[in-house]
Amino acid sequence: MPDIAVAEIPVDEEERPLPPPEPRARNALVDGPILPTLLRLAWPNVIALSAGTCVVIAETSYIGRLGVEALAAMALVFPCVILTMTMSGGAMGGGVASAMRVRLARAMSTAPRAWPRMRC
Repeated sequence: MPDIAVAEIPVDEEERPLPPPEPRARNALVDGPILPTLLRLAWPNVIALSAGTCVVIAETSYIGRLGVEALAAMALVFPCVILTMTMSGGAMGGGVASAMRVRLARAMSTAPRAWPRMRC
Protein backbone atom coordinates (compact mmCIF):
# COMPACT_ATOMS: atom_id res chain seq x y z
CA MET A 1 0.00 0.00 0.00
CA PRO A 2 1.53 3.36 -1.04
CA ASP A 3 2.00 6.17 1.47
CA ILE A 4 0.35 8.81 -0.71
CA ALA A 5 -2.88 8.10 -2.49
CA VAL A 6 -3.69 9.93 -5.69
CA ALA A 7 -7.32 10.49 -6.46
CA GLU A 8 -8.32 9.82 -10.00
CA ILE A 9 -10.69 12.32 -11.55
CA PRO A 10 -13.01 10.87 -14.12
CA VAL A 11 -12.68 12.68 -17.45
CA ASP A 12 -15.57 12.93 -19.81
CA GLU A 13 -14.60 12.41 -23.42
CA GLU A 14 -16.86 15.24 -24.57
CA GLU A 15 -15.29 17.68 -22.13
CA ARG A 16 -13.79 20.75 -23.79
CA PRO A 17 -10.52 22.41 -22.79
CA LEU A 18 -10.55 25.67 -20.82
CA PRO A 19 -11.10 28.84 -22.81
CA PRO A 20 -8.05 31.03 -23.34
CA PRO A 21 -7.49 33.63 -20.62
CA GLU A 22 -8.84 37.10 -21.23
CA PRO A 23 -6.25 39.70 -22.23
CA ARG A 24 -5.00 41.90 -19.42
CA ALA A 25 -6.53 45.32 -18.98
CA ARG A 26 -4.66 48.08 -20.77
CA ASN A 27 -2.92 50.62 -18.54
CA ALA A 28 -3.18 54.07 -20.12
CA LEU A 29 -0.22 55.44 -18.17
CA VAL A 30 2.10 52.72 -19.43
CA ASP A 31 0.68 51.67 -22.78
CA GLY A 32 -1.20 54.76 -23.95
CA PRO A 33 -0.03 57.67 -26.08
CA ILE A 34 1.99 60.24 -24.15
CA LEU A 35 0.47 63.59 -25.12
CA PRO A 36 -3.22 62.74 -24.57
CA THR A 37 -2.35 61.08 -21.25
CA LEU A 38 -0.41 64.14 -20.07
CA LEU A 39 -3.20 66.48 -21.09
CA ARG A 40 -5.82 64.36 -19.35
CA LEU A 41 -3.80 64.33 -16.13
CA ALA A 42 -2.77 68.00 -16.27
CA TRP A 43 -6.08 69.79 -16.83
CA PRO A 44 -7.15 69.86 -13.13
CA ASN A 45 -3.85 71.49 -12.19
CA VAL A 46 -4.18 74.01 -15.01
CA ILE A 47 -7.62 75.02 -13.75
CA ALA A 48 -6.42 75.31 -10.14
CA LEU A 49 -3.39 77.40 -11.07
CA SER A 50 -5.50 79.62 -13.33
CA ALA A 51 -7.93 80.24 -10.48
CA GLY A 52 -5.03 81.10 -8.16
CA THR A 53 -3.63 83.51 -10.73
CA CYS A 54 -7.02 85.23 -11.04
CA VAL A 55 -7.17 85.64 -7.25
CA VAL A 56 -3.69 87.18 -7.15
CA ILE A 57 -4.59 89.61 -9.95
CA ALA A 58 -7.81 90.60 -8.16
CA GLU A 59 -5.98 91.13 -4.85
CA THR A 60 -3.28 93.22 -6.50
CA SER A 61 -5.80 95.45 -8.26
CA TYR A 62 -7.74 95.92 -5.02
CA ILE A 63 -4.65 96.75 -2.98
CA GLY A 64 -3.39 99.01 -5.76
CA ARG A 65 -6.52 101.11 -5.32
CA LEU A 66 -5.70 101.54 -1.62
CA GLY A 67 -2.50 103.38 -2.43
CA VAL A 68 1.17 103.12 -3.17
CA GLU A 69 2.11 102.29 0.43
CA ALA A 70 -0.25 99.31 0.55
CA LEU A 71 1.06 98.03 -2.77
CA ALA A 72 4.66 98.38 -1.56
CA ALA A 73 3.80 96.49 1.64
CA MET A 74 2.27 93.70 -0.41
CA ALA A 75 5.36 93.53 -2.62
CA LEU A 76 7.54 93.34 0.50
CA VAL A 77 5.61 90.46 2.10
CA PHE A 78 4.81 88.57 -1.11
CA PRO A 79 7.95 86.33 -1.26
CA CYS A 80 7.47 85.13 2.32
CA VAL A 81 3.80 84.39 1.75
CA ILE A 82 4.47 82.46 -1.44
CA LEU A 83 7.29 80.51 0.24
CA THR A 84 5.07 79.41 3.13
CA MET A 85 2.20 78.53 0.79
CA THR A 86 4.49 76.52 -1.46
CA MET A 87 6.11 74.63 1.39
CA SER A 88 2.85 73.76 3.10
CA GLY A 89 0.82 73.24 -0.06
CA GLY A 90 2.76 70.40 -1.54
CA ALA A 91 5.72 71.60 -3.60
CA MET A 92 8.04 70.50 -0.80
CA GLY A 93 5.32 68.50 0.91
CA GLY A 94 3.34 69.33 4.00
CA GLY A 95 5.32 66.78 5.99
CA VAL A 96 8.64 68.40 5.10
CA ALA A 97 7.37 71.85 6.07
CA SER A 98 5.99 70.49 9.32
CA ALA A 99 9.25 68.70 10.10
CA MET A 100 11.19 71.91 9.43
CA ARG A 101 8.97 73.79 11.89
CA VAL A 102 9.51 71.12 14.55
CA ARG A 103 13.28 71.17 14.07
CA LEU A 104 13.33 74.96 14.24
CA ALA A 105 11.22 74.99 17.41
CA ARG A 106 13.48 72.41 19.06
CA ALA A 107 16.61 74.33 18.09
CA MET A 108 15.15 77.58 19.40
CA SER A 109 14.10 75.99 22.68
CA THR A 110 17.49 74.37 23.34
CA ALA A 111 19.62 77.44 22.60
CA PRO A 112 17.48 80.56 23.04
CA ARG A 113 20.48 82.91 23.34
CA ALA A 114 21.76 81.94 19.92
CA TRP A 115 18.63 83.20 18.20
CA PRO A 116 17.80 86.90 17.86
CA ARG A 117 14.47 88.08 19.19
CA MET A 118 11.74 87.62 16.64
CA ARG A 119 9.43 90.59 16.25
CA CYS A 120 6.27 90.85 14.22
